[in-house]
Amino acid sequence: YGEAIKLAPLMKISLNAKLAEASLYGDDKMTEYVSELTGFDISFDMNYITPDQEVSLLGYKKGANGIVSSSVNTVAPYGALAFKSKQTDGTYKHVVLYKVKLVPINEEFETKGENLQFKTPTVVGKAIPRVNDDEIRGVALASDPKASAVIPKWFEYPQTTGAGATSKP
Repeated sequence: YGEAIKLAPLMKISLNAKLAEASLYGDDKMTEYVSELTGFDISFDMNYITPDQEVSLLGYKKGANGIVSSSVNTVAPYGALAFKSKQTDGTYKHVVLYKVKLVPINEEFETKGENLQFKTPTVVGKAIPRVNDDEIRGVALASDPKASAVIPKWFEYPQTTGAGATSKP
């Protein structure tokens, strides 16, 4: 993992589990069902994304003249995504996705009309298992005393159930 990047304030984040499923039938009824988590589809809305964040997150290139460009050969790097969400008891649920690849952002622009409107970016991507340990996601509750050692470091590097983060997602 590289250096952590703080993003603009997130407005909403969605994690949709992706499953591999199989059903076995016998005697005209389902006799077995198996499902396995294969990853997550991710979508998050944020206030804005800077050109430098596009370079880091999406693999865009920045020229000496400040122009940020993408091409058909642009490849986004893998990285981790960590965030926290306030719970009803006032504490936070901390979530980290260990291996994430984002895709180019859809943008929408609109001329000024009678009312002001915000146009904010939605970033999408996929979280998949790490190759070295098959881990996809980690969760810690700030209300859990056992998590007190990892919560202060949550946004420094990806926290795991083991001794620490791996060097590569």
